[in-house]
Amino acid sequence: MSNGDAGHHHAFSDTQLQVEDSQDLSQSPHDHSTDQDAERERSHFQSVLASFEAYLPYSLASNNLRRRSYYALTRSQRALLSSLGGKLLRPLLDDEELQESSSMNSSGERGDRSGLKGRLDEIDDRIRRNASFLDEIVKEARDFIGETDQEAAGESSNSSKKRKDSPGHSTELAAESEHSHNHGHSHTSSSSPSPHIQDVDKVRSTLKQFARDWSSLGAEERAHAYDPILQALDRLFISTPLSERHSLRLLFPGCGLGRLPWEAAMRGFSSQGNEFSFFMLLASHFVLNKTTRVQEHVIYPWVHTMSNWRTSDDLLQAVRIPDVDPNALTHLAEAEAPQGASQHPPDFSMVAGDFLSVYSSSAEKAAWSAVCTAFFLDTARNPISYLETISHVLPIGGYWINLGPLLWHFEGTGPDGSNSLNPPTSTSTSRTNGLSGTANGPNGSVPPVSNSPPPSAPREGSIELTLEEVLDLIEKLGFTIQERRTLPRQSYTGHANSMLTYEYQCEFWVARKVREVQRTGFGVTG
Repeated sequence: MSNGDAGHHHAFSDTQLQVEDSQDLSQSPHDHSTDQDAERERSHFQSVLASFEAYLPYSLASNNLRRRSYYALTRSQRALLSSLGGKLLRPLLDDEELQESSSMNSSGERGDRSGLKGRLDEIDDRIRRNASFLDEIVKEARDFIGETDQEAAGESSNSSKKRKDSPGHSTELAAESEHSHNHGHSHTSSSSPSPHIQDVDKVRSTLKQFARDWSSLGAEERAHAYDPILQALDRLFISTPLSERHSLRLLFPGCGLGRLPWEAAMRGFSSQGNEFSFFMLLASHFVLNKTTRVQEHVIYPWVHTMSNWRTSDDLLQAVRIPDVDPNALTHLAEAEAPQGASQHPPDFSMVAGDFLSVYSSSAEKAAWSAVCTAFFLDTARNPISYLETISHVLPIGGYWINLGPLLWHFEGTGPDGSNSLNPPTSTSTSRTNGLSGTANGPNGSVPPVSNSPPPSAPREGSIELTLEEVLDLIEKLGFTIQERRTLPRQSYTGHANSMLTYEYQCEFWVARKVREVQRTGFGVTG
């Protein structure tokens, strides 16, 4: 979780999704402070791209540490480990690879490798395949902002094809990646900021988020986390004809890769997702705007940690994404509407920026029919600010639908960003309750969400409330709770066959705004 995501906002523009234009990263600023903010945003954007590009050398080097430990064993111990387990799964191939070689495996059959060393070699292969997928995201991101560094973009594209066509020797590739990392000749552009390992961990978390939001493997988690919200929308607006649902505007703060607002749009609602993390935004832009068919891509989200796996098949498991066609929104407007569904063109957008900054403007006052939040409330430094902003965008009678836990992400953080254990640059708590290890925790199930204030905003510490206090605060800020229940336990970017799963017993509620309350914070911006 980054403390450096930029605070400006802009909408991803794409004719397929019919979203509005807003501030572009390359747009010229109008004053000195805006110029500084824009430059800070560009710098952060480049650092995120560098983190995506650094995934390959960092991940191969990490796996090579395991290989070095293996070769440090005695010959007889290595022979013993090489005899363990059965034949390992071959990778699933994406459409491009199938077209290039029909003789290659397409169904994940078993290959010739086995044992510990064979598993390490297979992990190298899956890392390279993940990197090829991430290269596509980076290329689209550079195109989106009008990136002029064609050499860097071309290098990523060429290295992607080379990894697919020429698997090579795993040990040599890992050693090469270590050399590249140590001497600055990695596949990351030399002009890009040097990424921190925590930022590379966010890239790995993004792969898990793809599995949660856009694969059949994540269907159960989505059923727990998204279905109660979607079902509540159907109940609350049951009197609105399906053909008129487009007149209802729904806001989804902290929406990650955008599946929840997309599902709402598929039901005929006008929906807008808001996300602060550039890691999430680049990934959502790719899957929503640049994916053309179901199961177009293959990723391997689980290959970055070796702990708590029952079988090698589990950690090498391939995930095909997406499980639905994101372009179905456009098809919905063209096809004959079933049972009176809306013929109005889908109105769906994703807006980048800090929730408090983007939606505190006077233009957003009472502009939304409902605000829907899933695993978002506990990302607040100050929950009062979140609730006041939610109230600000709703009219009297508007609804706030919430689902999630209270794992306060910035717990223990002071106004200057410091805490009792770390200097002011410390990062926020993860969804795996901040256990030691990488930013992914020991089982790698952290959503790469960031909700730091923009650079120009007053810096706050962290205010943590109990559920009882949150519910009381909701009432004091002009809402009445119409529905509330405790949900069954659910995981977050977990794997069903892992020996370690973090679970949340989330609260769900529907709150209706019944009165206006004067804001206690910094007020509404123009």
